[in-house]
Amino acid sequence: MDFGEALKALKAGACVAREGWNGKGMWIALTPGSAFEARHAKCGHAAAKRAVELHHPDAEIELLPHIDMRAADGSMVVGWLASQTDMLAEDWAVVGGSGALPAGVDLIADERADQIENHGWTPGHDDTHRRGELLWAAGCYVQEAASAAETGRGDCPVPGWPPEQWPWEKDYWNPRDDQRRNLAKAGALIAAEIDRLNRAALSAASTSDASAGPTPSQSEG
Repeated sequence: MDFGEALKALKAGACVAREGWNGKGMWIALTPGSAFEARHAKCGHAAAKRAVELHHPDAEIELLPHIDMRAADGSMVVGWLASQTDMLAEDWAVVGGSGALPAGVDLIADERADQIENHGWTPGHDDTHRRGELLWAAGCYVQEAASAAETGRGDCPVPGWPPEQWPWEKDYWNPRDDQRRNLAKAGALIAAEIDRLNRAALSAASTSDASAGPTPSQSEG
C-alpha cells in the first residue's frame, strides 16, 4: 500500500512498516493525543518544563497526537518523521501477528495504563468514587460511541459539553472521533470500577476478620 493508505491504517490503530526498511522489527504507530494536569507531568519529561511555565498544578497540559517508531534495537523513537522516499514508497504494510488491528482487550488495557500513568487516576483515586461515578462516566463514552454508530456523529446537546449524566466537571470530558477509542475509555472505566469493588470487598472481609477476635482454640492456647 502507499503512504496515504499507511496513514489511514495508523489512524485506525494499526502498526505499519515498509518492506524496504533494513532494520528487523521496525514499525511505526500513531500515539493518540492526551491531556493531563501539570501536577502529573513526569520528572525529566518535556511536559514537566511546560508545567513550570504554567505555574499552577491544576493547569492542563495537552500532548498532541504524533507518530512513534519502534527501532531495530527495540527502542522507541518519539516523533518519527517520514523521508521523501518513505512518502513516495508503495511497499507499506500492516504489521503485527496476522496484521489485524489491536484487540479490544489490548485497547482497554492501554487506555487504563494511560489513565493511571498520565492522568493520575490511580486505584487510590478511584477508591474515592463510591457512588457509581466510574460507571456513569463509562456509560457516557458508550453513549458517544453508540450515537456515532447510529448517526455518524456525536450526540452531545452542546458541542464540547458532556452528556447530562456525566459525573465530573466538563473539562474531564474527552471523547474522540473514533468509536473504538471511546469504547476503550468506557472499558477502562468499567475495569477500574471492578478493581475498586474487589478492593472494597477485600477490605470489608479483612475488617470483619479483625473484629471477630480469636477463635476458642486460639484463646485457649
